Amino acid sequence: MYFFIALTPLARFRVGTAILLILALSSLGNDFNTLYAPSGALNPSLLALGNKPALPAIGQLFVYLHQCSAWSYESLILLIQGIYYFLCLALLFGAFTKPATLLLLALHNSIFISTVSLAYGADYFCQIALFYCLLFPVQRYQSLDARWFHYSPISEHRLHRCFTILRIHLALVYFFGGLGKALGPTWWNGQALWKALHLPFFYQPAHWIAGHGLWPVSIMPILGILVWGVELCYPLLLVAPRKYHTAVWAIILLHVGIGLFMGLLLFSLTMIFLNVAAWFWAPVPIIHHTRNHSK
Repeated sequence: MYFFIALTPLARFRVGTAILLILALSSLGNDFNTLYAPSGALNPSLLALGNKPALPAIGQLFVYLHQCSAWSYESLILLIQGIYYFLCLALLFGAFTKPATLLLLALHNSIFISTVSLAYGADYFCQIALFYCLLFPVQRYQSLDARWFHYSPISEHRLHRCFTILRIHLALVYFFGGLGKALGPTWWNGQALWKALHLPFFYQPAHWIAGHGLWPVSIMPILGILVWGVELCYPLLLVAPRKYHTAVWAIILLHVGIGLFMGLLLFSLTMIFLNVAAWFWAPVPIIHHTRNHSK
């Protein structure tokens, strides 16, 4: 933990993204074979119907590699997993960071994104974090690349500009997410939130709470309005001084609730990571620094 705290903002972003990706693949466990192996429960050709991704899905990739080599599917699965973990470690330690990130971006897309029927929020936001590792100069700080190629740090203005891009991206995501909720009736009357908290295929403490009559239905409309209200107000953080960024904690608490009550731990962890990276790791904006210095 001390090692992570001692890192610079861009190094923390690189290391945190690599850790999230390792958790994403390891969380599948034995389900990886069930979901993606040609001999598993899901047929790759059936999953591909009506789905035309930019990159081939991992199941299709296994079939292609098997046809082009003498390797068994079991060996190919271990090979792809090994490559994925190896690229994550390369990103973690900053070794040939940009090529490793580009390859990892493509492999992550094939495993988690290309099969649209199996993808969900955490997969897409891990992909977004990877994209920003490719866009930002994360290799310049506390990395093997910085030692090997003698990279110099970037200016504070450029560093703040990087995190401003991430902030604007998150503001757009939350604003349109909140707008979509506000335009429908189910988040006003609490129906959407009640359904979300009682989905049978999640492990949810909400099931136990509701079963014992401890979850009043009357509070659902209030909570639903609070959810889309916080999301709609998120872009205001772009113009608010740093001292008013306590509103970010409302978003963080929202994702803590999603993790606790819906069991979507990786999604919650990913969104908390992106919010903390955007608002708490970046330097104070230069315009605010200039105002304080003039006073």
